[in-house]
Amino acid sequence: AVEIIGVWFSHAPQKLECRWADLLMTLPGAAAPFEGFGSSDCRCRSHLVYFDSSAAIEKFHTAIQ
Repeated sequence: AVEIIGVWFSHAPQKLECRWADLLMTLPGAAAPFEGFGSSDCRCRSHLVYFDSSAAIEKFHTAIQ
């Protein structure tokens, strides 16, 4: 069981899921608890990223703006 802290979405015409997953995985403390989750149609390690602290959420938000 997990507590969902946030969900990000975009109305942009381009697909951002892989970019966001790549960026999230570069942040300190990022982990891919299930390799290949949500990324069976691309080459990403995973589209599910885990952090043990919410500090990474602010770094991600800043990076995508």
